[in-house]
Amino acid sequence: MRRPLTTIVWLGLLFSVSCSSDAERAAAAKAKEFRELAAAGKLEDIRRQYASAPTDWDQYMQRRRDLGRLQQTTLASTNDVTGYYRQIALIYNSEFEHGHAVEQFVFKIEDNGPRLLTYEYLPGKKLECYLIGSCDLVDLPQ
Repeated sequence: MRRPLTTIVWLGLLFSVSCSSDAERAAAAKAKEFRELAAAGKLEDIRRQYASAPTDWDQYMQRRRDLGRLQQTTLASTNDVTGYYRQIALIYNSEFEHGHAVEQFVFKIEDNGPRLLTYEYLPGKKLECYLIGSCDLVDLPQ
């Protein structure tokens, strides 16, 4: 029996959106741990988890802390790439006490679990993603 192509595409999109790998779940747990440590002011503990911490780490994280406590966060996009090594990027739309930001965590997947490669945040931004797979970074009103 032939099925219309659009039905097959929609089922594929729904399946890919609803499924996540063990590595992605482990990376999401590490992102949650990162936020808990940041909220507690344990920047040194976070820095130890980095593959290589940025030189201006304390200043960078202080600007993030100026956003206030995290109120809620939603996973906007996941990118699982295998090349020389496997890496997973998780991008969240996050709401803080004093504004919104897009947060991106990139993890290298190692035998003993995910290791944080980079963390970035973009205050005043939101990532809008569409079913066709594209995303736009948009400015939020102040």
